[in-house]
Amino acid sequence: MSNSKDKKYGTVYFLSHGTSGPVKIGFTGGGDPLPRIRQLQTGAPEELNLLGSVAAEASIEQAIHTFLNVHHVRGEWFEREPALCLLERLKLRSTYHNGEFVRNFGFVEALRPRNVTDDEVELLEEQVANNLLWDIKNQLYQVNTELPLPFVAWISIQMGRDDPIGDLAKEVATNLDIPICGSLKQYLEYFRNVRNPAITRTVIEAWIECDTAVFALPFHK
Repeated sequence: MSNSKDKKYGTVYFLSHGTSGPVKIGFTGGGDPLPRIRQLQTGAPEELNLLGSVAAEASIEQAIHTFLNVHHVRGEWFEREPALCLLERLKLRSTYHNGEFVRNFGFVEALRPRNVTDDEVELLEEQVANNLLWDIKNQLYQVNTELPLPFVAWISIQMGRDDPIGDLAKEVATNLDIPICGSLKQYLEYFRNVRNPAITRTVIEAWIECDTAVFALPFHK
């Protein structure tokens, strides 16, 4: 059985031609990606710019390529915006959350106990609603609600699921104007006009899964 001693560590690097266009995501052994960049430069007609790098396990290259598959251009090259968004999230490797943002969900406030009749059905429905919302609120305290994520890349991988997140993935696939990257607040605002009250919870649950998936990528800890 393999263990941590069997793992190969090195560096995942993000580079581009100039200051625009797609980004190459590759892996090289050792902690310095510059020797590898210089090798690649000899066959490149334009200057290569190192955009960033992170210490990682060897399996990270394929993991990132799979994660960003919907934004794949060719070979190891990917669309710039989601690649850089993912790079920044990986560099920080933070579970920081915006506590004020989580505490002040308008829909949570709307379902707090209020003046209602003593009808048992109403009381039970309200209790269940509150318990569900407080549960997901507590989950949000465990992830990063502030930093943008390449959410479209992750959700596109979920289209085969037979659950609300799978349905959300199909919805996203038909909305070409949805932000490729964004914060949780931006995505909640984007779906605000969708006439489906369950969509808010599904977006939040999808965000939690997406952030957790990024944080779980095989980087050198």
